[in-house]
Amino acid sequence: ADISSCTTIDQPGTYNIGNDFSVNSIGQTDGCLVVDSSDVVLDGGDYTITGPDNRTGYAIEITNSHFSNITIRNLSAEQWREGIRWHTPPSSLIENFTARNTLRGVGAYNNQGTLIQHSRFINSSGIAGNGNQNITVQNSSFIGANTGTGIDIESTSLVVKDNYFGDISTGIDSPNADIKDNY
Repeated sequence: ADISSCTTIDQPGTYNIGNDFSVNSIGQTDGCLVVDSSDVVLDGGDYTITGPDNRTGYAIEITNSHFSNITIRNLSAEQWREGIRWHTPPSSLIENFTARNTLRGVGAYNNQGTLIQHSRFINSSGIAGNGNQNITVQNSSFIGANTGTGIDIESTSLVVKDNYFGDISTGIDSPNADIKDNY
């Protein structure tokens, strides 16, 4: 199914964003694309969802602890409070995601078994959250958040490897992280 504006995804399947789109008004803690199902692939087709400012709303929101197998790929989010607000989906993937000029790129809360890879966080605090288990962040870049932190995740078993950190206040501030080959 093709998506061209804010909506709720409430059935398993593959969903494609067909064009760039902007949101002029949204509640401070509301999601634009709300994933309300397991077994969802959201492919952004390298398009961008632009929010009203970098203090309001979420480009993508997943909130239910019973959902699993969610993939978000090939998508950019600009000017949001969080590019992705990610609550508790086990066995999930964020890939080729770009957060630009957001307060936080990914807010990860109570996740289990999430892989974040090949993503970019530009002029945004990168990934933050708590209550996580088995998170891997790899082959991603964190650039230009000179007052922010690249990765600030509380997690049992957090692997941070092969990432780039540039012009950022703090690269990694995560207890118990297994940190390998970052530069």
